[in-house]
Amino acid sequence: WIVAFLRHFDSITYPRITRHKKHNLLAIHLLAISTVISVVEDWEGFADFGYLKLDRLKQYRPFKVGILEGEILKDKIVG
Repeated sequence: WIVAFLRHFDSITYPRITRHKKHNLLAIHLLAISTVISVVEDWEGFADFGYLKLDRLKQYRPFKVGILEGEILKDKIVG
């Protein structure tokens, strides 16, 4: 399912300023969807899940700068 998810969402453009593109948009979405499927209930849990599953997540996206912290992740997803 992960490959199909990434292929489907790969065409999404995100109007961020280039200098703000530290984290890959698809990596953020992959982390969010994987975490929700795993029934994590809060934003800090999202970050904890990301750290625990980072090696697995890196099989699909680079996560070059690691995992976003919970509140930052919330800001990226919620806006």
